[in-house]
Amino acid sequence: MTRRAVPTAVAVAVALAGAVVAAPAATAAPAAPARTAAPAATQAAKTFTHRVDIDGDGRKDTVTLRLVSSRGDLNGYRLAVRTAKGRSSSLPVYVDNMNDPTPRDLWVGATGIDGVRGNEVMLDLGGGVGDFAWIHTYTWRNGKLTPLAAPNSTRTSRSWSVTFPPFPVSGWTFSIKGNTRYVVHHQLNASPSGRTYSGTNTTYRWTSKGWKKVSTAKSGVVSRKTADKMSDFRGLIWR
Repeated sequence: MTRRAVPTAVAVAVALAGAVVAAPAATAAPAAPARTAAPAATQAAKTFTHRVDIDGDGRKDTVTLRLVSSRGDLNGYRLAVRTAKGRSSSLPVYVDNMNDPTPRDLWVGATGIDGVRGNEVMLDLGGGVGDFAWIHTYTWRNGKLTPLAAPNSTRTSRSWSVTFPPFPVSGWTFSIKGNTRYVVHHQLNASPSGRTYSGTNTTYRWTSKGWKKVSTAKSGVVSRKTADKMSDFRGLIWR
């Protein structure tokens, strides 16, 4: 997955879970690459549909993200899954409408995150603007769609924090050892020169009760180029 695949949002930077230090104010952030906005929303622009196995039976299910309301500063969306077996489940999703994001703007991708069969849906609830991502994950559990919290999440923030140089780095590397799913959370700060980074790598493994912390180790000093590569989601297969 490349950085372009992760839309970002300055407006929610302060809510990022597990950031090494507080995120810079929005006025200090460099402008993000411009995204071409569609003309006034057509019916097609209000809906995004993707086909991928969500419930883990090996057959493609239908995932739909639809814009259903726009009131004040908030847009309301409906994330829905209809499985190949005909079962349906949906959840409301709310996003700041500063950029009037379409469902496609929110879509990060579908991929296997945890140690359970089936893929998860990843959405950027920041709305796809700015410099910081506010990634949330949704999965299929016990016959319905449900949020899947990041390993270091709190009761107020379940997001996967992703930030890039020159800001404090936050990124994730996934792997499988035997039948166990692991993820390492990289959290790095820049040196005074900005040419090198250092911090910690915290490892989690998937259990029947969710993510469990295994260990935290110092990262050592790495180049900015290496830190940049750690500032994303690595080791995932996007479907």
